[in-house]
Amino acid sequence: MLTWSFLLPWALGKRPADPHRAFLLLWAAVVLVFFSLSRGKLAPYVLPALLPLALLLGRELSGLESVWRFVEDRVLRLSLLVWGLTGLLLTALYFWPPAPLSRELAPAAPFAALIIPGLMGFSLTPLAALLWRRVGVLFLGALLLTALVPPVVETVSLRRSPREVGRAVQAQWRPGAALVGVRLYSQGVSFYSGQVFHLLNFKTELDFGRRLKPHSGLFLANIKEMAGFAASRPRTFFYLKADELPELEREVPGKLRLLTRHKDCILLVYEGK
Repeated sequence: MLTWSFLLPWALGKRPADPHRAFLLLWAAVVLVFFSLSRGKLAPYVLPALLPLALLLGRELSGLESVWRFVEDRVLRLSLLVWGLTGLLLTALYFWPPAPLSRELAPAAPFAALIIPGLMGFSLTPLAALLWRRVGVLFLGALLLTALVPPVVETVSLRRSPREVGRAVQAQWRPGAALVGVRLYSQGVSFYSGQVFHLLNFKTELDFGRRLKPHSGLFLANIKEMAGFAASRPRTFFYLKADELPELEREVPGKLRLLTRHKDCILLVYEGK
């Protein structure tokens, strides 16, 4: 909900007798509470709560068409001030970080061209809304910040996504080939290659499926079985952590070729029968 999170206390604190509002509040609360209590969870699980929160916030913002609404609403002005001051503080910490923070920010250096306008939009949007007291200023700031999202996502994905690994598998795939995860599984590699993983037996979120169908052919009990499986295929792609390579080379000597790497993971191809 960033950067609108700063306005949520203002929007949610209003108490008109409105069954639609009550329904949206209940919708958001059930999702957030349920997954907060759940032991197994991922961040995307709370996405269904964002729609009712956005509707609640948008409804309150739609009533700020006049200057007088800004002047009269002290909680709104306080929320905007906190938002703006937080943005200025983050901007100051980015440009003049203390030594410990400077080390933490070092990996963000390649993103400076996107971070700087993002921080400026984050800081100036609420302050400009306070100065001109027009809801349109908030929407212009939102458009600026939203325009930064696609290049940020693309820049981050080039560093974090295993897309190129999956494409390397796809480019060299042949009938009868197999993709093997050596104590490693990547949904991204499977997605971008269009192929399922055969897994050297280890605990993953797929372990439940392995117990239901242990003889599905997708799970390899040990590295000896994996080597025999690879020898029976015309081509096998191995995806593994780089430090697992010596063990793999002992079991499958002489025919491994490095295709690409992603972070501390490597993709190898093995020509079998």
